[in-house]
Amino acid sequence: MREWLKNLRKQNNITQSDMADLLGMSQNYYSNIENGARAPHLSLPLASQISDIFDIPLSKIRNYEEALQK
Repeated sequence: MREWLKNLRKQNNITQSDMADLLGMSQNYYSNIENGARAPHLSLPLASQISDIFDIPLSKIRNYEEALQK
């Protein structure tokens, strides 16, 4: 589960549906990404979009993802 993503989303008062719209995907697909059922490794384009949405460095997302792999 990507708690880091869920926490960022909630801290910014964004719903899963809003995130899905911002990322150009269905809410169900986004939910699966957040829960870890889809995209076990975030693609660079998706990570870049998330970086832009939350205005955080891409390296921070990489660090979050690397921590998940451990």
